[in-house]
Amino acid sequence: MRYTQILICLLVAFWMASNCPAVAGLSFGPQQKPTTLSEQDFEALRGRILSRCHVLPDADPARAPWYVHYELGLELEKRGDARRALDALIEATHRRPEPRRNARMYGMWFTEYKPYFEIAKMHFALGNRQCAADALRISAGEREVTEGDKAFGDFQELETALGKGVKPN
Repeated sequence: MRYTQILICLLVAFWMASNCPAVAGLSFGPQQKPTTLSEQDFEALRGRILSRCHVLPDADPARAPWYVHYELGLELEKRGDARRALDALIEATHRRPEPRRNARMYGMWFTEYKPYFEIAKMHFALGNRQCAADALRISAGEREVTEGDKAFGDFQELETALGKGVKPN
């Protein structure tokens, strides 16, 4: 049963990546125009992430572990590049579809791996409300963010912004 849920999550992530057009917006509040890092800034950021994750800078991105893509997505989100952040987060789910608290990245480095919640935030930032609702539904079903988590307030705010109907089935 768990394998089926993970497979469904992965299929929805593929669908979200291919069927949701980017429109506009960056926050849960008033819509703003999305920003994008220059190619030079993006490559510099990517290099820092690869170094931090102990992956060679000339490594093929297609072969990088899930945590490289996840960390890159989170950093791009912080810098306002929602389109690239979304791509990186979806790539992370291709490599590791199941969310996990204290997911081991490498060595003694752990992270709260909640990719579907992050994907929901990026879809919302890009104006893809239905895709954001779908990703948030997966996130809720996987219990990525629960009451007491640092991100719970953001989860509730996004849920409210999207309206009703994002609860897990």
